[in-house]
Amino acid sequence: MNKIITVSREFDSGRRELRRRLSEQLNIAFYDQEILHRAAMGV
Repeated sequence: MNKIITVSREFDSGRRELRRRLSEQLNIAFYDQEILHRAAMGV
């Protein structure tokens, strides 16, 4: 089963650290906005 977890944010909320820790604890891949943007642009 594929899992997708999204984390919304407020400015300077520590979202990046939360996502990194969550992905480590759940043993799932972490993709940030830059990777998704590049994929959408075909880069």
